[in-house]
Amino acid sequence: MVGIGRIKGLRKALGLRCRQVHRFKATASSAHDLPVAPNLLERRLTTKQQRSCIEAWVLPVRTGMWQRGKDCRMSANHVRNARWRMGRDQGKASDAPKDLGSAQTVAVLLSTYNGEAYLPEQLASLEAQSYPHWRLLWRDDGSSDRTHMLMAEFAARVGVARCQEVTVRVERLGVLESFLLLLKTAQTYPFIAFADQDDVWLPDKLARAMQCVQSVPENCPTLYCGRQIIVDQVLQPLRWSPSFRSDMPFPSSLAQNIATGCTMLLNRSAARIIARTQPPANSLHDWWSYIVVTAVGGRVFFDKVPCILYRQHGRNVVGGARAGMRTWLAFHRRRMPILRRIDAHAEAVQRSVPGLSARAQADLTILRRVLRGSFSDRLKFVIAGKLRRGYWPESILLGIFFVLAGRL
Repeated sequence: MVGIGRIKGLRKALGLRCRQVHRFKATASSAHDLPVAPNLLERRLTTKQQRSCIEAWVLPVRTGMWQRGKDCRMSANHVRNARWRMGRDQGKASDAPKDLGSAQTVAVLLSTYNGEAYLPEQLASLEAQSYPHWRLLWRDDGSSDRTHMLMAEFAARVGVARCQEVTVRVERLGVLESFLLLLKTAQTYPFIAFADQDDVWLPDKLARAMQCVQSVPENCPTLYCGRQIIVDQVLQPLRWSPSFRSDMPFPSSLAQNIATGCTMLLNRSAARIIARTQPPANSLHDWWSYIVVTAVGGRVFFDKVPCILYRQHGRNVVGGARAGMRTWLAFHRRRMPILRRIDAHAEAVQRSVPGLSARAQADLTILRRVLRGSFSDRLKFVIAGKLRRGYWPESILLGIFFVLAGRL
C-alpha cells in the first residue's frame, strides 16, 4: 500500500500542475476548433515545461500505483479528487451513481490483442474519468497472453454492466475490421469513443469531448479528435503531437488523417453512416471515419489541448513520428502506394458512403480521372488546391509528388 504522506503529496502535485492544462470552457469556434487554454498553449513551450505539466499524471503510473486491486482504485480516486479542485464544471466524479441507460452514455470501444503489458494502465485511466456515463464494449482479436484475465478482473471491479465483451465473431479480424465490428454493435448508443489498449487517458478526456459534441444538433454527423502527448514505453513524455486545422474541405481528408483513433468521439449520426460503409482493405478505422464524416459534410472538432498519453513502443500499429519527417519519407519512398491509397479511399467513398453531395461526387470523379490522366491534368488539379495537408510545406510536397509520380 502507498503511504498517506505520499498520497497527499501526489494530490497536491495534481492540483498544482494539472490545473494549468485542463481548465477551460469548451465552445466551438467558427473554424470548428476548440479554444486553447490561454495560459498554456498560446505560447511556445519548452520540452521541460511540457514534461512538468503532465508529470503529475505520469508519476503514479511510473511508481507502480496503477497496480490491480486496491492501489489501482485508490490512485484513481486521488486523480478524481484533484480534478474536482481544478474545476467542478467538468462534470460529476466517476464514482457518483452511474446511470448506464442515460441518453448521454458513451460507448467506449476497445479492441485488444496481446495487451497484457499496457492494458491495466489504460483501464485504470478509464476508471478515473470525470465523465460518469460510459460503458466499455470490447472484443479480443486472438490474444495468447493474459489479456482475457485482465479484462475479466476489470469487469469484476467495475461491474459487468459497465464492461461487456462482444463475441459475435471470435476469429482474428485485424484492427480495421475489429473496430468496425464494435462500431456496428454500438449503434444504440448516442456517443461512441475509440480506445487503444496501450495508451493512458487523462481524467477529463471524455468530459472535454462531450462538452464539444453536445453543442452540435443530433442529426449532424460530428467527430471530435485532438492532440496527444507522445510518451515512451514507461510513459516518459517526449513531445506533443502536431496541431491541425479542422476546417480542411473535402477531399483533403483523403490526403491526410488528422483524427487519431484513441482521441476520437462520434455522435450517433456519424456512427450510423460509418457503420453502413465498406472501407478499402488498406485503410484504418480512424482515417476512414474522418473521411466519411467530411465527405457527407459533417462537423469535425480538433482539440488543441492533448488529453491522451500516446505510448510509443515496438508494436504500435501506427507510430507517432514527427509530421514533417514522416511526410517526406512517405512521399519519397512510397509515392505510388500513397496515390493508390488515395484512389482506393476515393473509390470506396463513391461506392459505399450514403448521402454524398453533388459537389463531393464531382470532386471524387475528377480526382480519380486525374490520377490516371496526364501531367498537365495533375498539375491543374494541384493548382486548384483540391488536395491539401495541414501545413503548407507538406501541401507543397504532396503537390510535387502528385504531379511527378505518373499515372496509376
